[in-house]
Order: sequence, then C-alpha cells, then structure tokens
Amino acid sequence: FNIMAQLLLDNSHVPTIVSKYTKNSIKIRDNTILVTIPFNKILDDGDKEGDKRLNITQIKVLAEIRNNANVTKPQLQTLCDVGKTAIDRSIDVLKKECYIERVGSKKTGYWKVNDLDEN
Repeated sequence: FNIMAQLLLDNSHVPTIVSKYTKNSIKIRDNTILVTIPFNKILDDGDKEGDKRLNITQIKVLAEIRNNANVTKPQLQTLCDVGKTAIDRSIDVLKKECYIERVGSKKTGYWKVNDLDEN
C-alpha cells in the first residue's frame, strides 16, 4: 500500500493514466483504485483455437475475484453492474480457460486465481 500511496503522491503518472482511459475504466474505493485495462491472453502452447480473448465483463469479474477471493456472485453482479446470467457465463469461461477455480464448497469456499505463466 505504501508504494501505491507514493505513486499517488507523485502524480506525474496520474494525468497520463486518466487521459488514456474513460471515466468508466477507473473506480475508486475505500482503500483501492481499480483501473480496468483491456488485455488479450495469447496462448503460446500451440492451441489450435488461436488467441484467447476475454470480454470486458470477464475482465471485470477476474479483477474483482483477484481483489477479493471470497466475493459472491450477487456481489459480482453489483460490482460489475451486470446480471446473474452474465456473471455465470463469465465465471464459466474463466474456469474453462483455467483463469480461476473454486476451492471448497459453494457456501464456504473461495476463488483461486491461477498464475497462467506457470502453465
């Protein structure tokens, strides 16, 4: 957190970041700043399906799960401003592509974000 505070104090990068992304890309919460940056996941393992890309909802869901491993689907709906079906589909894709996995039960378990660079 001290590094983030220092970056905020050294605001030379803040105008650059703000100018590159829309207002909807930046969310400020109590103790975090979430900047949603679109990215593409390119598989180097020779997958015949080609490049894998996440849509904006999937990126938001993944970011929220990284932020809080115990986040619930209703909380994800609110945080990502989408419906139940969009959350369910996003989680299905993230699980299928091995970005995330569920550890434990539905009620008492948590989300584990996999480090895809190791695979």
